[in-house]
Amino acid sequence: MNKTLYFTITNDPADDAGDAIMINADTFLGAIPATATTTELFFNKVNGTADFSKFTVTHANGDCEAFIKAFGDLVSTSPKDGFIIVHDKVSGEGINLITSVAFTTL
Repeated sequence: MNKTLYFTITNDPADDAGDAIMINADTFLGAIPATATTTELFFNKVNGTADFSKFTVTHANGDCEAFIKAFGDLVSTSPKDGFIIVHDKVSGEGINLITSVAFTTL
């Protein structure tokens, strides 16, 4: 079964304009702590033109290791429908260490 990861990616997800993204979990390449308050998650291409896609996850100061562990634990789950909420600002579901998520293709 394919697992898909769901992220809200704006600070105002109620306006429905490019507010969320789903990505196949099997396209995950790796994670790196970028700063004391951000961790970058890298995935294979999303739009077919970029070399890779990047999520920049903001969390509390010094929580990089805790976030990466929580992300790994979450992705290793096996929900019946394959749908995994990493961050949903509206419902509050997902990894509670996350304060915001930005998405870019590179």
